[in-house]
Amino acid sequence: MAFQERPWQSFGPYVLLFAIAFLAYANTFGNGWTYDDFPVIVENSDIRSWPEFLRNSYPGRPLRELTYLFDHALFGFNPAGWHIQQILWHALNACLVFALGRRLQLARWAALVAALIFLLHPLQVEVVANLSHRKDSLALAGALGAILCYLRFLHDQPRRKAWLFAALGCFGLALSAKQSVVMLPVICLLYEVLLIPRPRRLLARYPLLLAGLAVPALVFAGWWWQSVGGWPELYVSMQNTVAFKANYFEPLTLPVYYLTVLKSWIFMGLRLVWPLDLALEYTFPVAAQLADPWVVAGLAVLLAGLALLVISWRRWPTACWLLISAWCLFLPTANLWPLTYLAADRYL
Repeated sequence: MAFQERPWQSFGPYVLLFAIAFLAYANTFGNGWTYDDFPVIVENSDIRSWPEFLRNSYPGRPLRELTYLFDHALFGFNPAGWHIQQILWHALNACLVFALGRRLQLARWAALVAALIFLLHPLQVEVVANLSHRKDSLALAGALGAILCYLRFLHDQPRRKAWLFAALGCFGLALSAKQSVVMLPVICLLYEVLLIPRPRRLLARYPLLLAGLAVPALVFAGWWWQSVGGWPELYVSMQNTVAFKANYFEPLTLPVYYLTVLKSWIFMGLRLVWPLDLALEYTFPVAAQLADPWVVAGLAVLLAGLALLVISWRRWPTACWLLISAWCLFLPTANLWPLTYLAADRYL
């Protein structure tokens, strides 16, 4: 795949995206601390100094805490200044979306439209306006950076090893922000299968080696499953999730839980294409039967999506890869293993 774009040729769109980001989210500078900001920032001693950061009393998101450490050094606990970096990360992600579109040979106007949709979509408000959700922007920046570096490794002959190491570095940074990007190697593998000739592949060049790596991965998954409690813990987590966000306190079965999860997918999907009635938290009743209209709609969308993937696998491989990539990035937050919330804007 040839790619003739020069950095200076895209300078204008990048400046435009940063300017629009600050104009669109300028009203967040007047926001105070809210919701998870208190435990994650105000009460988190890790972000107050380097010694406190190294003590790691609030583990789990080191990259996020590093960015908070910078904000705290500059602005103390005045939240207005913290929103500057929050918007910068969102604007950077829009620029990376634009760069990915150009790398995939979209016309400049089409790549810019894609970046603007990402930048201004109402679902983004939760992550950009809420400082405690910076982890999502950081993880996405690392993921998009890793994908772009990996594509440079596959397609550009000079400095190939440097691009590969850069991709690994970006992946590591993304993981240190939010573990949901763990599916990124699968996305790269599928890109090779769909779009790269066998001699130029890396991950997909040796299928037997991949199959061999699956064995220790399965062993690790089995160990993790037992260490977290197995089926009893899964059931307790399911019960807690539907009680907390569906007000369901009756005995729970696996079909009821997973039908409700399917309902949550279509619930969020509607907000992706028709973003009205957005909220910080969503509560809706469980899907107790297969005939639930939300479940029927969810099954129809899933079947249509699978049909589209089958059709596009050979005809439109780039579109197929993008669809699979979107699903892979969503999968860790899809509640197959119960999370705190059945639905949240930040999951998208």
